[in-house]
Amino acid sequence: MKISKIVFLLVMVAIFISGCAPGDMELTDIDKTVIENYIRSEYRTGGSLGNTLVAVDILGSDVRKQEVYIWALIEEYSFGEFDAEVESGASLPFVLEVDTSNDGFAVTGSRMPRDGSMFTQDVKDIFPTELQNRILDYSSDHIGVLIDEIEAKVEGRLKFTKEHRLAVEKAIEYLMESSWENRLRIDISEIGIEEVPREIYDSLWTHDGPAPSGTIDSSDLLVELGSREGHDFAGLVFDMEKREIIGYLPIQ
Repeated sequence: MKISKIVFLLVMVAIFISGCAPGDMELTDIDKTVIENYIRSEYRTGGSLGNTLVAVDILGSDVRKQEVYIWALIEEYSFGEFDAEVESGASLPFVLEVDTSNDGFAVTGSRMPRDGSMFTQDVKDIFPTELQNRILDYSSDHIGVLIDEIEAKVEGRLKFTKEHRLAVEKAIEYLMESSWENRLRIDISEIGIEEVPREIYDSLWTHDGPAPSGTIDSSDLLVELGSREGHDFAGLVFDMEKREIIGYLPIQ
Protein backbone atom coordinates (compact mmCIF):
# COMPACT_ATOMS: atom_id res chain seq x y z
CA MET A 1 0.00 0.00 0.00
CA LYS A 2 2.76 2.46 0.87
CA ILE A 3 4.54 1.77 -2.43
CA SER A 4 1.29 2.28 -4.36
CA LYS A 5 0.69 5.61 -2.61
CA ILE A 6 4.24 6.77 -3.35
CA VAL A 7 3.88 5.85 -7.04
CA PHE A 8 0.52 7.65 -7.17
CA LEU A 9 2.00 10.79 -5.64
CA LEU A 10 4.94 10.74 -8.03
CA VAL A 11 2.58 10.44 -10.99
CA MET A 12 0.49 13.36 -9.73
CA VAL A 13 3.61 15.50 -9.26
CA ALA A 14 4.76 14.63 -12.78
CA ILE A 15 1.37 15.60 -14.19
CA PHE A 16 1.41 18.88 -12.27
CA ILE A 17 4.91 19.76 -13.44
CA SER A 18 4.26 18.84 -17.06
CA GLY A 19 1.00 20.79 -16.99
CA CYS A 20 2.79 23.95 -15.90
CA ALA A 21 5.82 23.62 -18.17
CA PRO A 22 6.41 26.16 -20.93
CA GLY A 23 5.38 25.06 -24.38
CA ASP A 24 2.08 23.41 -23.45
CA MET A 25 -0.19 26.14 -24.83
CA GLU A 26 -1.88 24.86 -27.97
CA LEU A 27 -1.78 27.62 -30.60
CA THR A 28 -3.89 27.43 -33.76
CA ASP A 29 -3.26 29.03 -37.15
CA ILE A 30 -5.77 31.73 -36.18
CA ASP A 31 -3.83 32.40 -32.96
CA LYS A 32 -0.68 32.87 -35.05
CA THR A 33 -2.57 35.28 -37.30
CA VAL A 34 -3.63 37.25 -34.21
CA ILE A 35 0.01 37.44 -33.13
CA GLU A 36 1.20 38.61 -36.56
CA ASN A 37 -1.49 41.29 -36.77
CA TYR A 38 -0.77 42.46 -33.22
CA ILE A 39 2.92 42.90 -34.06
CA ARG A 40 2.01 44.64 -37.32
CA SER A 41 -0.28 47.09 -35.55
CA GLU A 42 1.91 47.81 -32.53
CA TYR A 43 5.45 47.65 -33.93
CA ARG A 44 5.39 48.65 -37.58
CA THR A 45 8.73 50.15 -38.57
CA GLY A 46 7.57 52.76 -41.06
CA GLY A 47 4.57 54.80 -42.09
CA SER A 48 2.53 52.32 -44.13
CA LEU A 49 0.52 49.91 -42.01
CA GLY A 50 -0.99 48.41 -45.17
CA ASN A 51 2.41 47.49 -46.60
CA THR A 52 3.96 46.23 -43.37
CA LEU A 53 4.48 42.45 -43.51
CA VAL A 54 5.24 40.20 -40.55
CA ALA A 55 6.50 36.64 -40.04
CA VAL A 56 6.82 35.03 -36.63
CA ASP A 57 8.61 32.03 -35.15
CA ILE A 58 6.79 30.65 -32.10
CA LEU A 59 9.60 29.77 -29.69
CA GLY A 60 7.48 28.53 -26.80
CA SER A 61 4.73 29.39 -24.37
CA ASP A 62 3.67 29.07 -20.74
CA VAL A 63 -0.01 28.48 -20.06
CA ARG A 64 0.40 29.20 -16.35
CA LYS A 65 1.97 32.62 -16.95
CA GLN A 66 -0.25 33.21 -19.99
CA GLU A 67 2.78 34.13 -22.09
CA VAL A 68 3.90 33.31 -25.63
CA TYR A 69 7.52 33.72 -26.73
CA ILE A 70 8.26 34.62 -30.35
CA TRP A 71 10.85 35.94 -32.74
CA ALA A 72 9.34 38.37 -35.25
CA LEU A 73 10.56 39.77 -38.56
CA ILE A 74 8.82 43.05 -39.43
CA GLU A 75 9.37 44.68 -42.82
CA GLU A 76 7.71 47.62 -44.57
CA TYR A 77 7.70 47.47 -48.37
CA SER A 78 7.24 49.98 -51.14
CA PHE A 79 5.64 48.47 -54.24
CA GLY A 80 6.57 49.61 -57.73
CA GLU A 81 5.03 48.62 -61.04
CA PHE A 82 6.54 45.16 -61.10
CA ASP A 83 8.65 44.80 -57.95
CA ALA A 84 8.92 45.68 -54.28
CA GLU A 85 11.68 46.98 -52.02
CA VAL A 86 12.17 46.89 -48.25
CA GLU A 87 11.98 50.40 -46.83
CA SER A 88 12.57 49.53 -43.18
CA GLY A 89 12.56 46.52 -40.91
CA ALA A 90 13.31 44.93 -37.58
CA SER A 91 14.08 41.42 -36.33
CA LEU A 92 13.75 40.74 -32.60
CA PRO A 93 12.19 38.56 -29.88
CA PHE A 94 9.05 39.35 -27.89
CA VAL A 95 7.28 38.17 -24.78
CA LEU A 96 3.54 38.35 -25.47
CA GLU A 97 1.04 38.53 -22.62
CA VAL A 98 -2.09 36.69 -23.72
CA ASP A 99 -5.61 35.93 -22.55
CA THR A 100 -6.99 32.48 -23.32
CA SER A 101 -10.08 32.66 -21.13
CA ASN A 102 -13.53 31.93 -22.56
CA ASP A 103 -12.03 29.66 -25.24
CA GLY A 104 -10.53 32.66 -27.03
CA PHE A 105 -7.05 34.02 -27.70
CA ALA A 106 -6.01 37.66 -27.43
CA VAL A 107 -2.71 39.47 -27.00
CA THR A 108 -3.05 41.92 -24.14
CA GLY A 109 0.51 43.26 -23.91
CA SER A 110 4.11 42.69 -24.90
CA ARG A 111 7.70 43.15 -23.81
CA MET A 112 10.94 43.05 -25.72
CA PRO A 113 14.61 43.32 -24.74
CA ARG A 114 16.43 46.58 -25.18
CA ASP A 115 19.11 46.69 -27.85
CA GLY A 116 22.84 47.20 -27.47
CA SER A 117 24.59 46.31 -24.24
CA MET A 118 21.29 45.68 -22.43
CA PHE A 119 20.02 43.00 -24.83
CA THR A 120 21.63 39.95 -23.18
CA GLN A 121 20.62 40.90 -19.65
CA ASP A 122 17.06 41.71 -20.71
CA VAL A 123 16.74 38.35 -22.48
CA LYS A 124 17.80 36.64 -19.24
CA ASP A 125 15.34 38.74 -17.25
CA ILE A 126 12.17 38.29 -19.31
CA PHE A 127 12.49 34.94 -21.13
CA PRO A 128 12.41 31.40 -19.65
CA THR A 129 15.82 29.90 -18.94
CA GLU A 130 15.38 27.11 -21.51
CA LEU A 131 14.84 29.65 -24.34
CA GLN A 132 17.58 32.14 -23.52
CA ASN A 133 20.45 30.49 -25.44
CA ARG A 134 18.20 29.92 -28.44
CA ILE A 135 17.33 33.62 -28.50
CA LEU A 136 20.87 34.83 -27.88
CA ASP A 137 22.15 32.57 -30.66
CA TYR A 138 19.20 33.04 -33.02
CA SER A 139 20.77 32.14 -36.34
CA SER A 140 20.67 33.62 -39.81
CA ASP A 141 19.17 30.32 -40.98
CA HIS A 142 16.13 30.90 -38.77
CA ILE A 143 15.83 34.48 -39.99
CA GLY A 144 16.15 33.16 -43.55
CA VAL A 145 13.02 31.06 -43.02
CA LEU A 146 11.12 34.18 -41.90
CA ILE A 147 12.44 36.13 -44.89
CA ASP A 148 11.19 33.39 -47.24
CA GLU A 149 7.75 33.56 -45.59
CA ILE A 150 7.53 37.32 -46.08
CA GLU A 151 8.79 37.12 -49.66
CA ALA A 152 6.02 34.65 -50.44
CA LYS A 153 3.52 37.23 -49.16
CA VAL A 154 5.18 39.90 -51.30
CA GLU A 155 4.86 37.67 -54.38
CA GLY A 156 1.17 37.33 -53.60
CA ARG A 157 0.81 41.12 -53.65
CA LEU A 158 2.77 41.46 -56.89
CA LYS A 159 0.17 39.33 -58.70
CA PHE A 160 -2.16 42.31 -58.53
CA THR A 161 -1.98 45.45 -60.66
CA LYS A 162 -0.54 48.62 -59.14
CA GLU A 163 -4.03 50.10 -58.64
CA HIS A 164 -5.30 46.92 -57.06
CA ARG A 165 -2.31 46.83 -54.70
CA LEU A 166 -3.21 50.34 -53.56
CA ALA A 167 -6.74 49.14 -52.87
CA VAL A 168 -5.35 46.24 -50.82
CA GLU A 169 -3.01 48.56 -48.88
CA LYS A 170 -5.86 50.93 -48.01
CA ALA A 171 -8.16 48.01 -47.10
CA ILE A 172 -5.62 46.62 -44.63
CA GLU A 173 -5.11 50.04 -43.06
CA TYR A 174 -8.88 50.51 -42.72
CA LEU A 175 -9.26 47.08 -41.17
CA MET A 176 -6.39 47.39 -38.68
CA GLU A 177 -7.41 50.88 -37.59
CA SER A 178 -11.04 49.86 -37.06
CA SER A 179 -12.55 48.91 -33.71
CA TRP A 180 -13.83 45.54 -34.96
CA GLU A 181 -13.39 42.91 -32.30
CA ASN A 182 -12.23 40.19 -34.72
CA ARG A 183 -9.94 42.32 -36.88
CA LEU A 184 -6.70 40.68 -35.65
CA ARG A 185 -8.08 37.23 -36.52
CA ILE A 186 -8.27 38.08 -40.23
CA ASP A 187 -5.47 36.62 -42.35
CA ILE A 188 -4.56 39.53 -44.63
CA SER A 189 -2.40 37.30 -46.83
CA GLU A 190 -5.66 35.84 -48.19
CA ILE A 191 -6.83 38.51 -50.64
CA GLY A 192 -9.56 38.69 -53.25
CA ILE A 193 -10.39 41.72 -55.39
CA GLU A 194 -13.09 42.36 -58.00
CA GLU A 195 -15.57 44.94 -59.23
CA VAL A 196 -18.35 45.43 -56.71
CA PRO A 197 -21.28 43.18 -57.74
CA ARG A 198 -24.27 45.35 -58.65
CA GLU A 199 -26.63 43.41 -56.39
CA ILE A 200 -24.79 44.66 -53.28
CA TYR A 201 -24.53 48.32 -54.29
CA ASP A 202 -26.95 49.33 -51.53
CA SER A 203 -25.37 47.13 -48.83
CA LEU A 204 -22.49 49.46 -47.96
CA TRP A 205 -21.90 50.51 -44.37
CA THR A 206 -19.54 53.02 -42.80
CA HIS A 207 -18.52 53.43 -39.18
CA ASP A 208 -21.41 55.90 -38.88
CA GLY A 209 -24.04 53.49 -40.21
CA PRO A 210 -25.55 52.61 -43.63
CA ALA A 211 -24.10 54.57 -46.55
CA PRO A 212 -26.49 56.58 -48.76
CA SER A 213 -27.88 54.80 -51.82
CA GLY A 214 -25.75 55.47 -54.88
CA THR A 215 -22.45 55.71 -52.98
CA ILE A 216 -21.01 52.79 -54.99
CA ASP A 217 -20.52 52.96 -58.76
CA SER A 218 -19.16 50.59 -61.40
CA SER A 219 -15.56 51.77 -61.04
CA ASP A 220 -15.34 50.81 -57.36
CA LEU A 221 -13.57 47.66 -56.16
CA LEU A 222 -14.50 45.06 -53.56
CA VAL A 223 -11.46 43.94 -51.54
CA GLU A 224 -11.97 40.78 -49.50
CA LEU A 225 -9.45 39.95 -46.77
CA GLY A 226 -9.30 36.62 -44.96
CA SER A 227 -11.09 33.32 -45.34
CA ARG A 228 -14.86 33.00 -45.72
CA GLU A 229 -14.78 29.90 -43.53
CA GLY A 230 -16.27 31.29 -40.35
CA HIS A 231 -16.48 35.03 -39.76
CA ASP A 232 -12.78 35.89 -39.96
CA PHE A 233 -12.96 37.95 -43.14
CA ALA A 234 -13.89 41.45 -44.26
CA GLY A 235 -15.27 42.95 -47.46
CA LEU A 236 -14.23 46.56 -48.04
CA VAL A 237 -15.07 48.90 -50.90
CA PHE A 238 -12.34 50.98 -52.52
CA ASP A 239 -13.32 54.12 -54.45
CA MET A 240 -11.04 54.40 -57.48
CA GLU A 241 -11.56 58.17 -57.83
CA LYS A 242 -11.11 59.06 -54.15
CA ARG A 243 -8.38 56.38 -53.82
CA GLU A 244 -9.65 55.38 -50.39
CA ILE A 245 -11.89 52.89 -48.64
CA ILE A 246 -15.44 54.25 -48.45
CA GLY A 247 -17.04 51.49 -46.36
CA TYR A 248 -17.56 47.81 -45.78
CA LEU A 249 -20.11 45.06 -46.34
CA PRO A 250 -21.71 43.50 -43.25
CA ILE A 251 -20.93 39.80 -42.67
CA GLN A 252 -24.03 37.76 -43.43
